[in-house]
Amino acid sequence: MRIATLGSGSSGNATYVESTSGAILLDAGLSARRITLGLKAIGRNVRDLSAIFLTHEHRDHAAGVAVLAKQVEVPFYATPGTWQALGEIAPDRRCVEPGVSLQLEGMRVTAFEVPHDANQPVGFTVAAEGERFALLTDLGYVSDAIIRAVRGCQGFLWEANHDPRLLLNGPYPWTLKQRILGDHGHLSNQQTAEALRQVVSDETMWVMLGHLSEKNNDPNQARQTASEALVASGWQADAEHLHIVPTHQPSVLYAVGAPLRGYADAG
Repeated sequence: MRIATLGSGSSGNATYVESTSGAILLDAGLSARRITLGLKAIGRNVRDLSAIFLTHEHRDHAAGVAVLAKQVEVPFYATPGTWQALGEIAPDRRCVEPGVSLQLEGMRVTAFEVPHDANQPVGFTVAAEGERFALLTDLGYVSDAIIRAVRGCQGFLWEANHDPRLLLNGPYPWTLKQRILGDHGHLSNQQTAEALRQVVSDETMWVMLGHLSEKNNDPNQARQTASEALVASGWQADAEHLHIVPTHQPSVLYAVGAPLRGYADAG
């Protein structure tokens, strides 16, 4: 499999996943234009997509759905709760249920429940060709069930949203700080680091940290916090294995095992 983020953060999220048989998008929180340009920047075409999966209904994960649905004839998958929140936003709406796998273009996509202030939000694992990738963004804490769902993956995209000290001393109103820090908010660097210690193994090739807050986090701090935890667990957390993905532009296109060459900013 090969994976790239097209954007990662409160301004919009979309992650491209391909196997030798097909390609899917996990979330469409960027404009349709930005998704199209982001795919072009990594040498891909929006018409290569076989399906689009949504983790939940928040705008930074679903903003591009309505326009994309008019431009490409692909099914959109989300939980019943997410569709209830979004409404009839796409003509080909299909449901996924947590814990139930879906076979599509040589990939097995499985949703799992996550705690977030949305209507039935989920994360995803994608398995193909003996490899497995997990996407975990927008969750307030990491449950034992989540650990079991993603343990043993070769590649990860984990939210590392905030540093609690920066958040508490930052400009956000207290009610928003409480939401972010709550059990249905977002993961701190420390929470992500502790979770990674429990899921990485000898089979894990790389970890991407994403959905970093631009106001309440520091990429170097996020990397250091995760690196220290991973090294303590015996994992090699060097620059080839632990990555911070860009917020506003496509990431490197990664293969499970090693990053491929980078691509220019889509603009």
